[in-house]
Amino acid sequence: MNTTSKPLPSLKAMAEKKLDGIGKQTIYRVDPRLVKVRPGHNGRIKNSGLRAHIDTMKVSMRTAGTAAFPPIDVEVEDGEIWLVDGECRTTAAIELMDEGHEQLYLEARQWRGSEDERTAHMLTSNQGRVFNGLELGHIYLRLRRMGWSIQRIGARNGKSDTHVQQMILLAESPLELQGLLADEKVGTDAAVAAIQKYGMKRALEVLRGMVEKNGGQKKITKTAVLGRSFSRTTVNDVVESLDAFYNRLSERQRSEISTLLDNNDAELAGKTITLPAASLKGLIDARHKVETERQKHMKKDAKANSKKKAVEHDDESFEIADLCKG
Repeated sequence: MNTTSKPLPSLKAMAEKKLDGIGKQTIYRVDPRLVKVRPGHNGRIKNSGLRAHIDTMKVSMRTAGTAAFPPIDVEVEDGEIWLVDGECRTTAAIELMDEGHEQLYLEARQWRGSEDERTAHMLTSNQGRVFNGLELGHIYLRLRRMGWSIQRIGARNGKSDTHVQQMILLAESPLELQGLLADEKVGTDAAVAAIQKYGMKRALEVLRGMVEKNGGQKKITKTAVLGRSFSRTTVNDVVESLDAFYNRLSERQRSEISTLLDNNDAELAGKTITLPAASLKGLIDARHKVETERQKHMKKDAKANSKKKAVEHDDESFEIADLCKG
């Protein structure tokens, strides 16, 4: 009698034999029109970027079906199917069928958990389009109101405590500022930088003015708010020049400068002090390096703006959907 066992032919067979390291998860096929969405559950902001994301999904589903998309996550309550994750995929499939496409099904996994775990699940399960700062802020804020600590939220999403606090700050900002973020007229980093630099009220005024100045045609960046930072080499050169300037001063000169600094601007009027030419040259050279790098920044910005305008007026530009026409 031959007792040699035959090799198992599939993962399913291996899982049924309960082999170590092999598990099985049931995947269902669901008509997306049966899936219900809780109002306000999804952390996504409905803007042009989200619309473009859904339209791109529709292009793929129209040409290749839904097989390439990961399963949506759903939970069942009182006989009804409720969405946990995958609203964009669900929306895309429903819109296609409403437009006359044949029946589509989405793969689905059944999810189980508490309300706060359902909210936290969005942080690590989103597919394709990454949450922006404001979206994250509202999810973080929702979890905070459910009793989660800043540290727990950060650990769940692999982010620092500072990041979590900054995003919540955006979620609690005035509605006008949130509107600028939602409309993608102001970047997340730019908003945070402006708030840290000016305070909430003044930051809104500054950002509003910057958006009005460029007509809302270009997203406001952190660099636009704070200005370009200088290279480490230039900063080091300036620091070395300041140190060299001070070290070349005699004790008498240092004392004279210290005495002068104790006076106010009116008292300093007309007073002079003799300094070594080499020390002054070092300061002037450092100033020249700063100005040289500043001019490079200005040229780089001008070139980038010129290139952007050229792209905006390129008659040959097209949308991804154009590739699938006909």
